[in-house]
Amino acid sequence: MTSGQDQVQATAQEFAPSPAGAVAADIPANNGPTAIALARLRKDKGAMFGAVVVCFMVLVALAAPLLTALNGHDPLATDSSTLNDELGGVPNGSFGGVSGSHWFGVEPGTGRDLFSRIVYGARVSLGISLSATLVTLFLGTVLGATAGFFPGKIDMVVSRVMDYLLAFPSLLFTISLIGVLDIPRWVLIPLVLGGLGWPYVGRLIRTLVLGLREKEFVDAARVSGASEWRILFKEILPNLTGPVLTYASLVIPGYVLAEAALSFLGLGIPQPTPSWGAMLSDAINWYIPDPTYLAVPGLSLFLTVYAFNLLGDGVSAAFDPKSRS
Repeated sequence: MTSGQDQVQATAQEFAPSPAGAVAADIPANNGPTAIALARLRKDKGAMFGAVVVCFMVLVALAAPLLTALNGHDPLATDSSTLNDELGGVPNGSFGGVSGSHWFGVEPGTGRDLFSRIVYGARVSLGISLSATLVTLFLGTVLGATAGFFPGKIDMVVSRVMDYLLAFPSLLFTISLIGVLDIPRWVLIPLVLGGLGWPYVGRLIRTLVLGLREKEFVDAARVSGASEWRILFKEILPNLTGPVLTYASLVIPGYVLAEAALSFLGLGIPQPTPSWGAMLSDAINWYIPDPTYLAVPGLSLFLTVYAFNLLGDGVSAAFDPKSRS
């Protein structure tokens, strides 16, 4: 015969509205918060769709040389035979010159293969955005954790630096630095974007570390003789995995758009290197006679950013279920 306590537990499990409880029931009790968060993430259909699209885009970027070899067109090679000179360089045929040879059509004015430029443009967008994210996370995590763990002068200096950087108009400052510094833009753009964006994650990490440094496991580490730096990097930072992953998944689409905006303004990777933002800028002169050239890079950029946003929302909800309540 079932006891009253068992009946209450069974009823609570049956009608519990929290997705965290439903997932936790399917996970062994010895699994930690990260495993539980990943289980929640796998149950989020929107996040899984975003993850599939993101993985597909990453594979496209990595396999760009193979894909262009299958297509048979170099992304930098011009081909005037695909253009109608009488119409001012508009591609021959409908839908921007789409054919069995040119799967996405050709670029107006130059005749470059659009498919080859799109897949290589994925390398530019994802490469720069991921690099900028790594710079942001490294600086924000290390400096934010240091400020939170060592109150006093260190905290004051780091906090004032974060305040000053947050007060800068980041886009205008980025444009000015890129226009002045004579550094390859493959290196410069991630450093500038990451160097200006780290205070946002730095503030978050600092706040979390201020709470963690008062926990019992930190006191236990001090009693055992661990140094302050060892406690910070061995005890504190491993507990920040969830917030760091959440911030990374949310900041990447912002950097994808930032790279596209800089390329649109002519401050990104120099031409003729393929870039989605530069292709959108060139399409301004052609969108009326040939809207295909505008649609293909625009849809590529939209789908990538949308997928990262879906994945970011899913990661945020997985590590913090209350964020959707």
